[in-house]
Amino acid sequence: MGELNKNKNHEAVIRAMPLMENQNIRYFIAGKGRLKNDLQKLARKLGLEHRVHFMGFQKKIAEIYQCADIFVFPSKREGLGLAALEAMASGLPLLTSNHHGIRDYSVDGETGYIFETESELADKMTLLAEDAVQRTAMGLHNRTAVIGYGLAGVHERMKNIYENLEKTNGKNR
Repeated sequence: MGELNKNKNHEAVIRAMPLMENQNIRYFIAGKGRLKNDLQKLARKLGLEHRVHFMGFQKKIAEIYQCADIFVFPSKREGLGLAALEAMASGLPLLTSNHHGIRDYSVDGETGYIFETESELADKMTLLAEDAVQRTAMGLHNRTAVIGYGLAGVHERMKNIYENLEKTNGKNR
C-alpha cells in the first residue's frame, strides 16, 4: 500500500522473490508513482511478471487486506507507517524493515519478522507463507497489539505525557 517511490523500497521485495524456492508466492502492490515502470522492468528482468502484480491506486484497502496472507512493509523510512498498522488490525502478520517508526510496533517473532537483507526477507516470506499456524497466531496477536495505536490509546498516552510534564514542572518551580 502506498506510493511507488524509493523510500517504500518495493525493489527489495522484488529482488528477494527469485531467492525463494516457493514459486507460488505473489507480491501485490497497491499504489501509484513514478517508479512503476522501473519496478515493472525489474520484475520482467527477473522473470517475475506473473508473480508481481501492480494494482494501481485502490480505495477498498480493507478488502485487499482480507485477501492477503502476509503484509510486507520494506520501507527505508517511516514516521509511523499507517499501512502496516492497518494490516495488523486486519489480522495480518508483518514482514518489516528495521527502521525508526516501524520499530515502535514491529516486534521480531511476535508481530511477524523484521528483516535486514533481501535474503533474510526471502527466508521469512517463505517461512510465513508455508506455516499457516504461525501466520494465524501472529495475525491474532496483531489484532490485539494494534489497539494501543487507535485514537483512544493515543489520547491516553498524550494525557500521561502532559500529566508527567506538569508533575516535573511543578517540582522544578
